[in-house]
Formats: sequence, structure tokens, C-alpha cells
Amino acid sequence: MYISSPLTLGLLGFAGTSNALMTKSSGTYESLAHARYHLVDTYNSKNIFNDFNFFDGADPTHGFVSYQNKSSASRRGLISTANGQAYMGVDHTTVNPPFPGRASVRLESKKAYNHGLFITDIAHMPGSICGDWPAWWLFGPNWPNNGEIDIIEEINRQGTNIMTLHTSPGCSIDTAGSQNGTILQSSDCNFKNANNGCGATTSTENAYGDSFNRNGGGVYAMQCAKK
Repeated sequence: MYISSPLTLGLLGFAGTSNALMTKSSGTYESLAHARYHLVDTYNSKNIFNDFNFFDGADPTHGFVSYQNKSSASRRGLISTANGQAYMGVDHTTVNPPFPGRASVRLESKKAYNHGLFITDIAHMPGSICGDWPAWWLFGPNWPNNGEIDIIEEINRQGTNIMTLHTSPGCSIDTAGSQNGTILQSSDCNFKNANNGCGATTSTENAYGDSFNRNGGGVYAMQCAKK
């Protein structure tokens, strides 16, 4: 994962209730970032598990999941590194796990960012299966007043990625012009709108889940401009 431009929105987070995610690092993306932006941080197999906090409290979204701390996640095989890749997954061997749910990991960056170009190179992500709810997102303190950006998010057997903004009242998507994605439900990002926010999906199936994995993975980028 690469973060470029002068920086200091909130925390980066990874979370999942099923399957696994592997990140990979390539000098190609670092070179591209350096050409136009100032590279600030790189998270990869060498540092991601030290530079991110392991959230191990009750799931704020009330999923059937038991988030593990770093030592427990390592002992259970939920995190690992090999061949320059970082692996994050869930307990995929326990049948019918007891309450509060299946063991998984939720990572939140120790460093906060309020603007920049965020790039992640993913070799494998959770597949489109029942019971999963993986996400890569940014969120600020005093939610929702400082916002939330869901870059990758999927639930159950959904086949395409949904990108969503959640904000306090007064923020909406400009629907003028054209875009590749399709806006879902509303362009109003207000969290009070049944907490749906303003989401957009893509018809590109190989951008998420099983099709993404069959395609050999891929790269996601999100730019958050300084106001």
C-alpha cells in the first residue's frame, strides 16, 4: 500500500468477517507515485502488522465476528507474511463457531491522514460468499462528522464492489457529467438517510471477489484532495 502527497480524513482500516486478503508490493507503483507525488508512507509485509493497530473490541457493526489482537491472530494463523506478501484472513476451520462469532482481524492505521493518494495492490481478496463483509476504508474521529470513505466493501454473495461516502448532513455527490460507476439509492451522503450514504457500484465484475482473484488480483487507488 502506498500513500503519497503531503499528508497528515482519519484512519486507514482493513476488516473482514470471512476469507482472506493478501497484499503485495511492487516497485512499479512506487516509481509512478514518485513521478508526480511525494511518497509519504509504504505499508507492506515488512511493517503493516507493526504500523497498524489490531482492533479487538466488540464489532461496532454487530457482525458475527470475534476480532483478535495481534498475538492471537498470529497464533491462529490469521496473519502472516511470506514471499513479500502480507496475509490477513479468518478462522476457516472451525465449524459453527460460538458467540460472539468467527475469529477475524480488523486493522486500523496508527497514523492519521487528511488528504493524499492512497494505492493498494491486492493479490487476493475475499470471495463472493455468504457470511463475509470485507472492507478497506478511511474514517475520521467523531463519526460521521469527519466522514467515512469505503473504497472496497462487499456483503455476502455480492459480485461487484460498492464505494460509499458517509457524512454528516450537507454533503452530496455531484451527478452532473459522466462516471464509470452507477449511483445507488441516493446522491445524498448524509448518514441519517438510513445510514446508506451515497454509494456507487461498477459493472466490472473482475474488480471484486472471485472474478478479481481469477484475474490475478489488481490495484485500487483513491485520491482525497485537500480542501
